[in-house]
Amino acid sequence: MLRALLIPLVSLAVVACAEASVAPVDGHANESPTAVDRPTLSLAWSGTASAPTRVEVHYARPDAAEAPRMVEVRLKLSGGATLATAMAGPALTAAGKELVTQVEADGTVRLVGFATGNLARIGPGVIAEVDLTRGAGPVEVALVDGTPAFAPAAANNGLRLGPPLREEAP
Repeated sequence: MLRALLIPLVSLAVVACAEASVAPVDGHANESPTAVDRPTLSLAWSGTASAPTRVEVHYARPDAAEAPRMVEVRLKLSGGATLATAMAGPALTAAGKELVTQVEADGTVRLVGFATGNLARIGPGVIAEVDLTRGAGPVEVALVDGTPAFAPAAANNGLRLGPPLREEAP
C-alpha cells in the first residue's frame, strides 16, 4: 500500500477538517473558486461530454493560509465510471511534485501528490487531472468527506470540500 511507502518519507500526523457541502461560488457549482476565505478543494469538468471525461481537482486558499507540501485526496465514482488515467496538474508540477494514483477495492480513487526530494509548497490551482471512462448511467464524482489531507497538518485548518459533480451519460 502507498501509505507504507509514504510513512518513511513523510513522518506526520494529518488531521483533515472538512465539510461535506459548500454553496456554489458565484452560482457555478462546477467551477473552481477564484477567491476563497479558507482552503478549498473542488472538482470541475474539463473537456467534452465524450468518453473519457476529464475531471480537474482544484485547490484554492487565502493568501494567509499555510500552503501544503503534500496532498492526499480520495474520489468516489458512481454511475459505472472508472479511472482511465490521472496526471499531476499544473499546481503540483510547478512545486516539483509527482502524482501517485491507486484504485481501492471499493473503486474509490486515491490521489497522492508528493516529492521525496523537496519541501516546496503547493500553490493554488489544478492539482490533478483525472480521466474517466463512462459507464451506462449518470456519472457522479465526489470528494470523499474526511479524507483530503495536507501536510503539514496546519494546511488543513478550515478545509472545505466542494460539491459533487453530476453529469448525465451521453
